[in-house]
Order: sequence, then structure tokens, then C-alpha cells
Amino acid sequence: NYNTDMITQLKKKIGGEKVEQIASLTIHPTEDCNLSCQHCSYAEKRMKVEMSDEIIDAVTQQDPMYTCIVGGGEPTYLKDPNRFSELLSRFPDSKVYMLTNGMTVPDKPEIWVPKFDFIRVSLDAGSRETYKKVKGEDHYDLVRSNILKYLDLGVNRVGISIVAQKNLMGEI
Repeated sequence: NYNTDMITQLKKKIGGEKVEQIASLTIHPTEDCNLSCQHCSYAEKRMKVEMSDEIIDAVTQQDPMYTCIVGGGEPTYLKDPNRFSELLSRFPDSKVYMLTNGMTVPDKPEIWVPKFDFIRVSLDAGSRETYKKVKGEDHYDLVRSNILKYLDLGVNRVGISIVAQKNLMGEI
């Protein structure tokens, strides 16, 4: 059981014992993004930087039970479209969770779909008009379509998140 394993590992860590495997690892594969959301705390600091192979090699050696893929950018927005699948293949025993803006669905689903336990899409709106205000562009239908595509591809669980903002209160 995943939760029991995590609790056991946490108790060992707190008790000062050596931990054989870390419970959770969060990685930011890129700082680049394909949107300019009004609420994004990374927007002004954004750089076109991707995680190096050296760093990926170091983190994969940690053999995490669970890997969270997020970013100061969009984790699926990588220069090389094969990079996403390559990154996930380096975590053979880890369940993966991802937070994405839903603008793209990575190539090679046969590699990454089985890895995902959960994908959360940051829709941030309940209507096209609000989406455009929050995200700066109108990709509402594309993101909704990609949410369905993730489900059709067989991702176990797909969720939608909305950043609570005053102008969204009537849409939540």
C-alpha cells in the first residue's frame, strides 16, 4: 500500500534512520511555458531552461515511490517532443503525478500513460470568456479537448484545478 509505505518512510526519516527510498520527488523539467497566466508567480522569472541530463540522472538514482512533475513553466512544453517520454522512462518504479495547463498532450502515450497515477489540468475557468481573461489567450476548447484525450488514452485519473480568484467565484 502506497500510503503505508510513505508513512513508514516518514517515520524512519523523523526517527533518524536511513531511508532506503524517498517517498516523493518533485521535478520541474522546464521553466518555459506556452501561456502567460495572470496569477502565475513564475511569469516574470521565466527562462527557457530545461532540466539537464546530469540532474535527471541524480534524481532518478533516488528511486522515488512517487514523482510529481510540475514546473515554473509547463512540464510538457519541451524543445524536443521525445524528451517528456524519455524523462518518464527514467522512473521505472515510480508512480507519477503531473500538473499541466493542458495545452499539449505529449507524444508516445504508450510510454507515459502507464506511468501516470493522476494528471491535474489547470483549467482555471468555467467559461471561455474567463479563460481568456485568466490565461491571456483563448485555448479553452483545446484544453477541454485535451482533458478528454488524456482520459481516452487511459490515464487513471484526470482532474481539473481552478486557482481561486475573486473574478472566478461565480464559476467554481
